[in-house]
Amino acid sequence: DFDAVFLTPGTSKIGFYDRVELFSIERNAHLLLINFESGNWFNALSPTPRPLSDWTPWRKAAQNASVVLSSTQESKKWALDFYTSCWDYTLFEFCYPPINTPAADSIIDVETQDRILMFMRFSTSSHKGSGEITKIFCEAMRGYTLVIVLGKETVPKKIAVPLLDAAQRFGVRLEFKQRLTDVEKFREIKSARILLFPSYFEGFGYPPVEAQYCNVNCVAFDLPVLRETCGDRLYLAEKGNWPELRKKISEALADARDTSGFRDEIAPITSFETATACLETILQKLL
Repeated sequence: DFDAVFLTPGTSKIGFYDRVELFSIERNAHLLLINFESGNWFNALSPTPRPLSDWTPWRKAAQNASVVLSSTQESKKWALDFYTSCWDYTLFEFCYPPINTPAADSIIDVETQDRILMFMRFSTSSHKGSGEITKIFCEAMRGYTLVIVLGKETVPKKIAVPLLDAAQRFGVRLEFKQRLTDVEKFREIKSARILLFPSYFEGFGYPPVEAQYCNVNCVAFDLPVLRETCGDRLYLAEKGNWPELRKKISEALADARDTSGFRDEIAPITSFETATACLETILQKLL
């Protein structure tokens, strides 16, 4: 027997969800659905809504879940209005996902440089601001290197050409990094002057949290989920207001404030121990 089965949803076909549910039933286990981002929440903030049918397998799985587990309180709030066909005993809980603090802590020999860091995805990612990233450039960035961290993809030509033109116009050097390990990622974060996060929607938002842990300033659009995790320590612009975002970039680059306390303030959210204690509490309610 198992005590609990965690269902991690994605873009898999419905059959995957059915097999996980059957697995939990046959083993007398509680089913916990991880809710990354409910459809109502995504469509309320993303500039490009998706059909709610994309979340049909998630909703179906939630009907038999003992717990719908979200990553933030903000996420849980939207989940309560989205998964409405659950059992009466279904728990709606949240648990902050920890970051890889051992990888971050292993980087101790890096000095801050005139580098600006941005994580970006281009496939099915209009909500990340990827189609409008040429709007980030401003005079304050002149002489800096903009490092764009990608996964396995490359920058599409329709974005790469205007991106290169804008960078040249403002005297910004471009670097592209792909498939970084966590250690390499945190080295980039710690060497950056600021981190940019022009996302319209996030279920959690790792980069700002990781930047906070590394005592690095972050400029982002004002999202409730980021206020929940990072408080008032970010440079926030009105969502979708690119002129204001550029103004915040200028302010952040000119800022000489002491950021050494960021890590201690974000630690309760980033800690593996905090997450395991939270999960322990949730599982004890079931068991």
